[in-house]
Amino acid sequence: MILVLLITVFFISLTEFYSSGIENQNTYTVNPGSQTYSLFINSMLLITFLVPRHAVETIRMEQSENNIQNVGIGNFAYLKLSKLTDFEILIGKIAAVVIWTLWSVLLLIPIFSLSSYMGGYNILQLAKCGIILTINGILFSIIGCMCGLCFPTITAKGVSYGIILFITLIPILPFFPFNIDTLDILSSLSSISSILYSGESHLWLYNSCLYLILSILLFPILIILFRKTIPIELQK
Repeated sequence: MILVLLITVFFISLTEFYSSGIENQNTYTVNPGSQTYSLFINSMLLITFLVPRHAVETIRMEQSENNIQNVGIGNFAYLKLSKLTDFEILIGKIAAVVIWTLWSVLLLIPIFSLSSYMGGYNILQLAKCGIILTINGILFSIIGCMCGLCFPTITAKGVSYGIILFITLIPILPFFPFNIDTLDILSSLSSISSILYSGESHLWLYNSCLYLILSILLFPILIILFRKTIPIELQK
């Protein structure tokens, strides 16, 4: 359904921008291809906002309160008894959420290939956007998993979305200290905008490195939270 919605947005915006370009071609210069892909890629960024929800659910569904067998022990306790390490269990959970995001992106490659014929952005620019979306998925899934281990389901979703929306929208806050240029590296929205509108800007690289470093630093904390949760599950 999400893919169908994105493709519908793409073709409707494509038709609208081309119609506007033909109607106003003598008034100002327009680039319907770039306008369409700008809207399309920013719409794809919204997919990553579904990542925390899936990450929270993939954690909470394994705990005893959601155990369909109603024996008071969550699936995490059974996983703990297997040969899987805590690292492998959590990597599997995060990978499932990130692969879901990447699968959505990969299925839209035919749409991106149209940029070679109708104008828009080159392969390098599209690849940079893909890197941002991928690293976004990794960081957002780790945040979602951490919240899922610390809070009940609804609260975990609210907290994770609060954190993610704050760091994404922070550059558009019009007051000090949030309106300084340095904070742009915190926002994936600003990074994608720099690729689509600023040309040679390296903001996307700084943002990707920052998100990757945060993911590496937060993952050990996630493992610690996971290890603290499992003994509680076993005692039940």
